[in-house]
Amino acid sequence: STLFPYTTLFRSSMADYIIYTKDLSLQAARAAEPVRVLQRKPLVTDLGCFSVAGSDCAVEEHAFSSGRGLRVRRPVKAGEAVLTVPLHHCWSAERARQVPELASLASLPDEDLMALHLLLERAKGPTGWNATHLRILPEEYDMTPFWSDSELARLDGELQATSRKLATQVQTDFAAIIKTAQGKGEDGMLLQAGIDLESFKWAKATLWSRCTDLSVKKDAAPQRFLVPGFDLANCDQSLPVAFCVSET
Repeated sequence: STLFPYTTLFRSSMADYIIYTKDLSLQAARAAEPVRVLQRKPLVTDLGCFSVAGSDCAVEEHAFSSGRGLRVRRPVKAGEAVLTVPLHHCWSAERARQVPELASLASLPDEDLMALHLLLERAKGPTGWNATHLRILPEEYDMTPFWSDSELARLDGELQATSRKLATQVQTDFAAIIKTAQGKGEDGMLLQAGIDLESFKWAKATLWSRCTDLSVKKDAAPQRFLVPGFDLANCDQSLPVAFCVSET
């Protein structure tokens, strides 16, 4: 199966209200442009390394005023596939459950398992699976669940409560992972890979801000995927655009 994005349409369900400039109100935050992700790495403008061999990649990475994103690099026709990514190159819970190091932790929630997979492969450096994709991911994210109390104090009460709830959830999720790993004798594996609460926050932020939900087969329940290259796409719900999975 192959992912055919016909667009630069993307936004996760959480990211629309936890990634933005430090504003004083939830309403203003939702109306604002996304914050520029902290990024110290050079841009990778050729996304051909992520696309299906022989396909024409019609988009490139670009630094917009609101942050990194995708833009077309040539004229495109209506309905044309601008980026075609092999599904087996995408991050997913199904893929994570195929990783030998995570076999005993397969009962963990999908998102937590995907987060651990990201961190395990990142720890392997250039020999890790999808190392090229990992290399271009942001080093840091400016998300309200990870702000200090003094920073959160500038926000309205509703947004403070939402942010603290998410922060607590991340801590609870990680505590559950540690408990499960200890019960399976895999806590040493996590330690060896340098997986701690701070790195887990990074992995969660990556998934929150860059994943998309796709139905691999007709009428099948949507699954969450992190798609190399396509994860740079930003949302504009006013555009007549779409993405899909093709069996060809």
